[in-house]
Amino acid sequence: MKQQSKNLKSLEEIVGDSVRKYRADHRLTMVEFSEISGVSSPMISKIERGQVSASLSTLDALARALSIPIANLFASTTERKEVSYVKANSGIETNRVGSTYGHSYQLVGRATSDGNKAECYVITIQDSAAGQPLLMERAIEFIHIL
Repeated sequence: MKQQSKNLKSLEEIVGDSVRKYRADHRLTMVEFSEISGVSSPMISKIERGQVSASLSTLDALARALSIPIANLFASTTERKEVSYVKANSGIETNRVGSTYGHSYQLVGRATSDGNKAECYVITIQDSAAGQPLLMERAIEFIHIL
């Protein structure tokens, strides 16, 4: 369990952080998690603190208890890049708040990173709008008009 540098976490610490996060998301105490997974509380504690390199069978038992794929425990070890490819005129038609104002929305791409979300829509203004739609989402909007 060598530390690669002072700023980088070891694989054991990364996996431990993931186990702790998922356990907290499921609102499980250490004892409850131990009972469900069949892994002892002291072992779970060591895993969550990055003090041991858990076996794959142990990690599989923890992942099954959390109802997640085992790969999720390693997800933060790779940089995640999302790409969307959508053929022309084949985006997903969606109803959004304000669509009653003569607008149609077609989702053509979505990406998330570090809690930030970006969605790309083709918005077609079909009729003259009578009023303004009330959009109540905290966001930064980028509008490209064709």
